[in-house]
Parts: sequence; C-alpha cells; structure tokens
Amino acid sequence: MGAGQRLALAFSTYRAFATATKLGSAFLSGASDFAFQASARSFNGLSKRGLPGQYLKLMRPGSIEDQKLAVRRGLIAEEWASRTAAQSRYVMEEMSSEFSRRLAEGVLRVSLLARHTQTMRWVYGMETLATYTEAAGKSFADLAPKLRGALERYGMGSEDWDKLRSAPMERDRGADWIAPHKLDDQELGSRFMEMVHTETDIAVPVSDLNTRAVMNSQFTRGSAIGELGRSMFQFKSFGVSVMLAQWQRIMTLNSGDALTYMIGFLLGTTLTGALALELKSLAAGRDPRPMWDLDFLKASLLQGGGFGIFGDLLFSDQNRAGGGFAQTLAGPMVDDVQGLRNVVTAKDPRRQLVREAKGLIPGNNIWYSRLVLDRMLADQIEQMVNPAYGEGYRNQERYAREQGTSFYWRPGDTAPARAPDFSNALEEGPAQ
Repeated sequence: MGAGQRLALAFSTYRAFATATKLGSAFLSGASDFAFQASARSFNGLSKRGLPGQYLKLMRPGSIEDQKLAVRRGLIAEEWASRTAAQSRYVMEEMSSEFSRRLAEGVLRVSLLARHTQTMRWVYGMETLATYTEAAGKSFADLAPKLRGALERYGMGSEDWDKLRSAPMERDRGADWIAPHKLDDQELGSRFMEMVHTETDIAVPVSDLNTRAVMNSQFTRGSAIGELGRSMFQFKSFGVSVMLAQWQRIMTLNSGDALTYMIGFLLGTTLTGALALELKSLAAGRDPRPMWDLDFLKASLLQGGGFGIFGDLLFSDQNRAGGGFAQTLAGPMVDDVQGLRNVVTAKDPRRQLVREAKGLIPGNNIWYSRLVLDRMLADQIEQMVNPAYGEGYRNQERYAREQGTSFYWRPGDTAPARAPDFSNALEEGPAQ
C-alpha cells in the first residue's frame, strides 16, 4: 500500500468515526424528507394524500411482508441491500476499514435513520408503480400530463408506454402490478426502472453522482489537500445534492410553474425544518423554541433544505464545543482538532478531557437516549472531576435563553424538573 493509499485510508477511517459520533440524531432531521417527497410526488403527478399512512405502514415493526413486496417489485437494488442507504446521504464514498464502516452503519441503524431512509424510498417507489399500474388502461395521450411528462423526460413515448402497459401484470399480495422486468424489450424495462430509481433519489435525497463527481474532481483521494477538503465537506454533500437536484428540476419548468414549484418546496421544507428543530430542542432537554421569531424562521429554512447542522448553530455565538459558526462551517475535523487543543491548553487537562471525550463516543448522541445518558451519566462524571462544572451548565442555559427557551431537564440534574412546556412554541421570540 502506497503512502497516498495509507493517507486516504486514515482520513476515511476518521470520517467514518465522525459519522458514528456525530450523526446519532440525524433521524430527527428526516422530517424534511416528507417535504422532499411531497414535492417530488406533485412534480411527477403522484398522489400526496397517502404519504403519512404509507410511511407508517412500512416503518412499523412487523411490516416484513410489505417490505418484501417492495423488494420483489425491484425497488431496492443489491447495492442498497448490502450497505446502509442512510450513510450515502451524508457521507461520500469512502475506503475505510471494515470495523469503522460497520461502526458508522451500526449507529445509523440503531438511530433509525437507516430504516427511515429505506422506508421513504420504498414508499415513493411503490406509489410510482401503483400509479402507473392504475393508468395502464389509458393511452399515452390520455395519461395525466405530469405522468406523461415523466415518461418523456426519460425518453419514453407512446409506443414505449403501449409496450409497458400491455406486458403481463404480476399479482402480488392481492393486487396487480405493472412488471417492467417481464418485457421482451429489456432496455425499455431498465429505462422505466431507471426513472423510478432516479426520481426516488430526488424524493429521498442522497449524495448523487453529480455531487460526487464535483467532490472527486476538486479533492483528489490520497493527497493531503484532497483529504482535508473531503473532511471539510463531510456532511455537506447532502445539502449540496438537494440544491443541485432542485435547481435542475426548476430549470425544466416555465417561469410560472417554476415559481409555483419553488413556493411549494420552500414552504414545505421550512415547515418540516421547523418541526425538526423543535424535536431537536426536546431531545436536548429544552422546551420547544418560539416559532414567531425571524431567527427561528431562518434556521428552519436551512434545516429543511438539508443544512440542519448550520440551522442549529448559525444564529448562536458558539457551538457545543465552544467554537463559532466558522468552525462549524470548516467541518467536524476542525471541531475535533479544536477539542484536542482545548485539552492541551486547559488549566486542568483531566477535566477538559472528560468534557471533550463525551463527544467522541460512538452513538453518544442517539436522539432517544442522549438526554438520559447526558444527565444521569456524563453530567454526574463531570461533577466529580470538575469543581467548576457550574460554569459549563450556565453556558448551556445562556444558549437556551438566546433561543427563547429553557430546560425542562436542567444540566446536572438526575431527573427532569417538569414536563416540557409545549406552549412556549407559540410565544414571541427572544428580545434582539
């Protein structure tokens, strides 16, 4: 193994480790997927009404038969079956060690992000197949304009549609399904499924080929500059992919339709971004944030658009490690290097090490266990080794006040003092 390969492996292993230690609460950001999918359904002429019910049906435990149906319909390729689809949303292709890769995938599975991602992909694919199955009795000219337009964008015309709808259907779990894989024209069947999979990648955004191509061309694997650049852009490829995909979509529309599409997309993603921010606040032991606030609106817009890590921090002076927005923008590696520097320069290195080590434990911030572990374990350990622990707690409470909220489970307490105050979400924002 050459020096470049060793360097690439080392950085890739670090990035996998960063995924395991920092994305435990990414599931909460998945609320925005409902806006992405609703927008994609509207664009392609699919029904939006059944989305929540379809999601819950496939997401719930015991839905194995429904999931197998999606697999039989060709909605999950071997690539997605063999590795976690969720990881590809936030991380570029890596060459990390088997252990670090499995560690990252394990955290994403335990946090439910992997299941959520697969479920949303299945739901969109099943709705696409069901819609075209129901339309099989119509000629190409009689198809709804958006359904016809989707076929045309992928190079399918009237003759192709006649072949698709005249092919023998498959009966599965009491329903008939269009069966592109049964076509004599295998190229046509592949093209139809390419449409389904490509549109699914937009409905449930992943780091697409265009984004990966840009990253790979700018940041050469195995070079010092390239690996540092890849580390700086870690977790940002998702937001970039969303922006590129939506821009390309908007460019295909006339000005009136483009404006309507943009308004619907921004409204949906901002609302679901607001929901994600409130869920994150509750998961951190704080009351919901006041929604009638310009800063909250800006943060919701960023959160919903795929840049949630900045939506949390853009309007705060410091991140959780004490660094500013510029440090967050520079990526998790700079954040971790700053943490190491804090340990080296601290008056009490042991005390600072305990504080920094909490964020370096894989799975430390899984959304449903983070608060309990923080309050009943990490905070108690810090109180034993840090005589000045109260200063850190006061900083957390100041951060909460800046956001117009307060703790229902205060730092350092072993039990919550009260239930969350949900009415706080309807209050006015903090004074500027």
